[in-house]
Amino acid sequence: MICGPLQVASYQRSRTGALTTYLIRYIDRDCLPHTLLIKASDIHNAGAGVCTRLVDGGLEIFCPVPKMLAFLRAWRPNRHGEITDEFGWVDTVSGPCFALSDKTVLAPAHRKEPLYILGDHQVEPRASGELAAWKELVAQPSEHNPLMLFAISAALAGPLLGMLGLSSGGFNLHGRSSSGKTTALMAAMSVWNDPALLPRWHASPAGMELYAARSRDTSLILDDIPCGDPRALSELVYLAGNGAGKLRGNSNMSLRAVKHWRTVTLTTSEHALTDIFARRGEDIHEGVTVRLADIPAGVWRHGAFQEIGASASANDFSVAMKSAAQQHFGHAGPTFVRTLLKLRPVSGKNHLAKLHLHAREDLKKALQVTRTLEGPELRVLDQLAAAYTAALLADRRAIVSWSRQSIQTAMREVATLWFEARCAIPKDRETDIVDRLIAFLSDSLETCFANLDRGETVDLARHDGWHTEGWIEITTDCLKREVCGRLPLARGARALAAAGLIIPDGSARSLQRRPSARLVPTRKRVYRINRARLDLHARTNTRE
Repeated sequence: MICGPLQVASYQRSRTGALTTYLIRYIDRDCLPHTLLIKASDIHNAGAGVCTRLVDGGLEIFCPVPKMLAFLRAWRPNRHGEITDEFGWVDTVSGPCFALSDKTVLAPAHRKEPLYILGDHQVEPRASGELAAWKELVAQPSEHNPLMLFAISAALAGPLLGMLGLSSGGFNLHGRSSSGKTTALMAAMSVWNDPALLPRWHASPAGMELYAARSRDTSLILDDIPCGDPRALSELVYLAGNGAGKLRGNSNMSLRAVKHWRTVTLTTSEHALTDIFARRGEDIHEGVTVRLADIPAGVWRHGAFQEIGASASANDFSVAMKSAAQQHFGHAGPTFVRTLLKLRPVSGKNHLAKLHLHAREDLKKALQVTRTLEGPELRVLDQLAAAYTAALLADRRAIVSWSRQSIQTAMREVATLWFEARCAIPKDRETDIVDRLIAFLSDSLETCFANLDRGETVDLARHDGWHTEGWIEITTDCLKREVCGRLPLARGARALAAAGLIIPDGSARSLQRRPSARLVPTRKRVYRINRARLDLHARTNTRE
């Protein structure tokens, strides 16, 4: 006797043929049926692990591992269905399907063969309660609360990104503690999953990659951005927003398959990202604010809420919303996907594209912009318009019961808040940096820089550099602090070099240089400024 009741029921192949799996059915010692999906390579390369999984699942095995493996390899099952190791939209031979994180597959009605999802992660409950109750207790109270309506719409927008040709994006809802921003986040999470499982921003890059891949074509929701390490935060934001994991190798010196995803990220913090970076003295790159746009969350009548209905206070309203979201969740997102599966391949996408374009133009009009929007601004506007589009579609399909006017008002308010906050950030550009350098040196050259022609000694405790008749040496710290401002130091230096003001180091053609130890014992890095070119720029500015 080899083992308890077991059958290798079928095998599956991916559409590309790069993945093969076996579907094993067995009955455990308590007479309960089980199904196990394993990769074909695991039976041959890591067979003991397969036996371990079967035993852990309750199967009785009465023979040595090699004999059990030989038994499994001897099966010649028929092919039945396809296999994928990705969530979200999956292109199959029979057309598109949608794989949910609990391994449920949403497919068109005409599809006959099953699609199986390979994955060893712990499956969490996806749905609870009823869609009708969610509409009444979560979606409906959000109609006159712009931030709540927007958060739910952004969570619904995940499946639209690929159909609209958009990349991943996200929004950071920031405001004081207990303002209601986490309530908005929990309402958004209830679209796809249990809000009680709301994770926080304490993740390694590998953990973030796994979570993002599992959130593919849905929403990636995290609470409470930490204010500790802006560089680590940047890495995670770029990882989530770039839509691809890291390149990794195998023991046989080949590359592993890279995980890819498209997702809408929603998160919260007490401070805007720009403030978090500024408080730590770090530059925030444009790429961070594009991938995770700041939305002020405490500007309405009751913090994050505009209307609290019959609730006695904002806190009571928040408690009621959280409770309802944790009782009724996981219905709106899948129902939304089912409506998308019914769209015709060509005309349906064209309709979505027109709806998205109309939404973007409406938001643009609300911003009252008198200049041409920049590329990063258009990218965020596309994400906002995707949420706008999702809200309109969800209302048309009776997933929510919001009026068109409420949707338009909420989306316009949120877009305006984002844009006004962005425009309020001082933008230090390369084109202004020459003027700032001239102004700073005009005021500080004689007081903050040692004059070597007069025999003064350099003391970096009180000097920002030194100068002679032909050039000025300015420390990197001073250039960053007094001239570059929010502009990254490297970009500022390159702009000054392009204007002919920085004299590169002759040996390595580096813009920075180290002074001699005789002049500055610490050999602190400096930039050398060409005084003749500086005077020429100053005279040109004066004439203008």
